[in-house]
Amino acid sequence: MNGIIYDLISGFLEKDIQKKVEINVVGDVMFDEYYEVEVERISPEFPIPVYKSSSPDPCSGLIPGGAANVAYQFKYFNVESELISLLNKLGQVVLDSKGISTEYSKVLNNIWIPTKRRFYSQGVPLTRHDIEKENYGIDEIKKYLFDLKVPESDFTIYSDYSKGLFSCPWFRKYISQNNNIVDPKNNFIDLWEGCTFFKPNQKEAEKLSERKNASDQLEFFIDSLKCQGVLITRSGNGVVGKEVAGDEFEISPQFSLGNPVSVIGAGDCFISFVSMALSHGYSLEKAAQIAFVAGCCYVQKKHNSPLSGAELLSFIGCKHVRSPEILKNRNFELVFANGCFDNGLTPAHVACLEFAKKQGDKLVVALNSDDSVRKLKGEGRPVVPLEERIKVISGLGCVDYVVSFEEDTPLEIIKKIMPEKIVKGGDYRVEQVVGKDLAEVIIFNKIDCMSTTDKINKIKHFS
Repeated sequence: MNGIIYDLISGFLEKDIQKKVEINVVGDVMFDEYYEVEVERISPEFPIPVYKSSSPDPCSGLIPGGAANVAYQFKYFNVESELISLLNKLGQVVLDSKGISTEYSKVLNNIWIPTKRRFYSQGVPLTRHDIEKENYGIDEIKKYLFDLKVPESDFTIYSDYSKGLFSCPWFRKYISQNNNIVDPKNNFIDLWEGCTFFKPNQKEAEKLSERKNASDQLEFFIDSLKCQGVLITRSGNGVVGKEVAGDEFEISPQFSLGNPVSVIGAGDCFISFVSMALSHGYSLEKAAQIAFVAGCCYVQKKHNSPLSGAELLSFIGCKHVRSPEILKNRNFELVFANGCFDNGLTPAHVACLEFAKKQGDKLVVALNSDDSVRKLKGEGRPVVPLEERIKVISGLGCVDYVVSFEEDTPLEIIKKIMPEKIVKGGDYRVEQVVGKDLAEVIIFNKIDCMSTTDKINKIKHFS
């Protein structure tokens, strides 16, 4: 992936750790359930496959879908989010357990939250069963909708899944309250006049505008809605967009996407990242670029799993992390190792790092800065400057991230990253390891191999 994408994603992630943003999500809440079944025979009653499982419960549990999935995508980012919708008590409990705030949602006893049940066998999708009632099964839905309130925030997302939340214009008085973006379905676009940004997908854009050409669609929405900009997503083929005072732009895939694991909720991921980027001051085009990369990463996962910043770095092939705090809010087990690694790697170094990687999901290696090495090792060190050492360590397949630190010990950077495990060589005892109170310490039995300092002293002795 090219340097422009590196810089764009890295810059976005640095902005995220520096500033918390407030984003409302207003929309239709749904749930997704995933079932894993076996298919070994055809039913004798009808020519249909027989699905067999040992449990009636979904292997995934209840997963946030629709507008709830949009809010779920903020889980590992510096976002204070409020979900505004209609819920039942079960829905409130489930969403709260996922870290999604529902303070401004209305909880009703007689509501049915639409649920999509998906059945798979060995990862292959078999069928989908949607369970839903019109307007959540509420006869007088309007009186409940007008009780909803949208708080002030940096940004608001309107996520329309045509399940009932936007069946009347209760939200119109909030359209001009915050900057916002609309992810529409098939409702009349007049409902969205005055919105800030409008984001239909390709099929929705054609249906809502009654125009075939993307340029005509963009102009139609800007003129009809009096909005500041429009994005039209085209699945894995990219995005077209336009801001009212700018030229039309197109974002095309700049890397091989491969076969997606699951595209379920990809649009939810896209709009959440667009909103974060816009909240941090990015242009609509840059925000769409960031969101498209995030969406491409998202579809390599399953079960609507929210992304973390660290995952985005790995996806774009970026190992050198200049702001270590990016690694702290994550969704995997991180192992930490550190050292000077001056004047090359020894077999013992490589063996230790390979061992460390096996202790968790991903491995981060912290390198002493040049000044730190000089303080520890004396004048004439380091032999190899930091940037070169970073390249060498980054080249190891077992290493996922590389960071650097200025202090004599890695304690401060361990506090910034908060790894689950710390791995040290066999010349250390657990009680000697810096950070032992912050993470589990694992000692790797030292291989009999000369250290870098030993090598340098031997060279000096013979020179």
